Amino acid sequence: MNGSIKKLLAGSEPFSSLPKEEIQRLAGHVSRKRIEAGTLLAHQNKSGVDGVYLIESGLIELYYEQNGGKILSGYLKPGELFGGISILMNGGIALRTVRVEKTAACMRIPKSEFLNLCTRFHTFNEYFVDTFSKRMLDESYAAIVSASQAFLFLSGVVPFSFLPEEELERVAAELAIVHYPKDTLMAVQGQTRIEYLYIIQRGAVERYYEEDEKKSLRGIIGEGDVYGGIALLLNDGISVRTLSTQEIPISTSCPGSVFWTSAVAITYFPIISPTPSANGCWTNPMLRLSSEPLSHKWTRHPFSTSRCPRCTPTISSPAPQNPRSRALLWK
Repeated sequence: MNGSIKKLLAGSEPFSSLPKEEIQRLAGHVSRKRIEAGTLLAHQNKSGVDGVYLIESGLIELYYEQNGGKILSGYLKPGELFGGISILMNGGIALRTVRVEKTAACMRIPKSEFLNLCTRFHTFNEYFVDTFSKRMLDESYAAIVSASQAFLFLSGVVPFSFLPEEELERVAAELAIVHYPKDTLMAVQGQTRIEYLYIIQRGAVERYYEEDEKKSLRGIIGEGDVYGGIALLLNDGISVRTLSTQEIPISTSCPGSVFWTSAVAITYFPIISPTPSANGCWTNPMLRLSSEPLSHKWTRHPFSTSRCPRCTPTISSPAPQNPRSRALLWK
């Protein structure tokens, strides 16, 4: 059996770039599976990917789910593979839904072995990075991938982690990225009007009260921390504290490695200005979803095209825009 597996690996990209002795070693870790037609192998944004699958026979459909329908669908034929990009670029979570169209025979390379190869063989790893980079040139693909990554990010951030999956997906589609350099004053206590809920994605921000030109109750907020909710809900949208960015190096690898030495990446989610009733309850119907108050769920709204309130004063005037036309890239 190992002989036929080695032959298939040696004739398929990117395994063909590996040394012969490595292909021979890898063949001992490969398992074969027969998968019946109609089987759902992976569900977009929900299924963990346990390995890379190389198609031997049959036909497999891959597609994105959006608003109950399929978009950007495609098919994998013998000699093609799936799973690598999801493992490398999406935290091991399926980027697309994968369904067996015609009964298929597949070879499965375990996730651990795949990552081992990517670490040890640059050309092998570059095959997946280059493939992903080319696909990201397609705006539709990039927007969907970005929403998927935003979904994964938000699912680990309180209070968004408490939301149902369908609501979290909707919120994720509205996110945008803003990059702030070191020592940027994002907000000034008692002066700056907060129109966005900020979630720190990378880097760090100093948050403090100012009294008699001195800082008090100083603290650092970092990845996954949220700012702006109290100001929006309880302080008429005026910043409760001063926020200043700190110099924190940031390193990401999607699609390639980029290193920042003086930037903070902030994810913001626009909020429609609330209208409280006489008793203090938030009654604006635009701020209510599934009969829950604003403090539980945020509303949908086109986001601003502005990137930095320091250099672009028009950030307080959101411009209508298709949220999916703007990619959320981990640059």
